[in-house]
Amino acid sequence: MDGQEAIAGVTPGSGDTGTSLEQQIKAAELKGKSDALADVNRTLAESSKSRKAAEAAEQRVTQMLKDYEETIRDDPDKLNEWRGKQAKTKADADLARMQQELDEAKQRLSQVDNEKAETIKQQKAREIAGRLNVDAGNLIKLAKFTDGTPEAIEDIAKSLPKIVPENPLSPDSNRGSGSSASEQRIRDAFIANPEKPQVKADYLALRRRKGI
Repeated sequence: MDGQEAIAGVTPGSGDTGTSLEQQIKAAELKGKSDALADVNRTLAESSKSRKAAEAAEQRVTQMLKDYEETIRDDPDKLNEWRGKQAKTKADADLARMQQELDEAKQRLSQVDNEKAETIKQQKAREIAGRLNVDAGNLIKLAKFTDGTPEAIEDIAKSLPKIVPENPLSPDSNRGSGSSASEQRIRDAFIANPEKPQVKADYLALRRRKGI
């Protein structure tokens, strides 16, 4: 389509290319938000329906229990036994609810601890990467598989390639005694990060100058 990618749910127009593409992107974003909102509304509706059904069932059970208690009100022994069982059932339910709340609190606390530990790992990795002159992004990824100690992260950092400062070619870069060192830095930078635009451009310029 004249170099333009089709956006799902949007038909490209025939007007100005930049304006048309921008309109398509905005339309796609609006559609995505609308679909997401519809999903949320459906979920809320289903949740409300389920909650009302549960409340109605609970009311029916409560009424049945009251009705049964009314039928044995004139029999003290049965009434006392019944109320004892009800008290125990309620106590068991309260205990189960408290246990569930405690488990959920422990789970949330564990999640917070894990997130905190991960943040500390990233901070240590950035600090070590800066000190040892290696790529922080790579070190952060690899640090996830360690115990988070500075020693473990530093051991990984030492195995990573050093970051080579960019040194773009200049007209007189091939003059003087520093030429070979400059060329070697360009080659090392390309080997370490061949996809980086500036590094790739420097390397290609070097090859052209050398007639390679």
